[in-house]
Amino acid sequence: MHWKRFIAIALLFCLSSLPLAGASWLHVRVESDNEEQVKVNIPLSLVSTVLPILERQAPEHMSRHGVHWDEHEISVAEMREIWEQLKAEGSYDLATIQSPEANVAVRIDGDYLRVDTEESSKERVQVRVPVRVVDALLAGSGEELNLVAALEALRAEPEQELVSVDSEDAHVRVWIDENNQ
Repeated sequence: MHWKRFIAIALLFCLSSLPLAGASWLHVRVESDNEEQVKVNIPLSLVSTVLPILERQAPEHMSRHGVHWDEHEISVAEMREIWEQLKAEGSYDLATIQSPEANVAVRIDGDYLRVDTEESSKERVQVRVPVRVVDALLAGSGEELNLVAALEALRAEPEQELVSVDSEDAHVRVWIDENNQ
């Protein structure tokens, strides 16, 4: 099933959509049954330092204002058209997939694009992306996503959880707030 790839993309989007400046912080917590714990506190202003490094490391995919996409599957212009049509309908369930292996729900829920999955192995993943952040990301020109605008839009969002993963042996949480711990 390709839903895991979608979840990975959504997670990368959330992690890459960090504000460029300000006193906000991104927090990641991973706690597992094997006593391994990961705690990361990132000042969101760090992104302004990291983006130029990414531009140098992967110039074919990054630019000063966004991420370049290959046109093999869908163009950014087509993504913009699709997104505008999706938003025009208001809140609704976009897709629901139920199978013996997993249940997946993708929906626009008020001001959020939500992706919720639950596997038969008791793993649960919840991704919540503000609609304003997606709007800003797609505000670029040509085949370029506007990563800077998406970062600024996320910075304007209130404190909230972006990603949550619960499984039998681990818990992962990604959120933004004003605290450094």
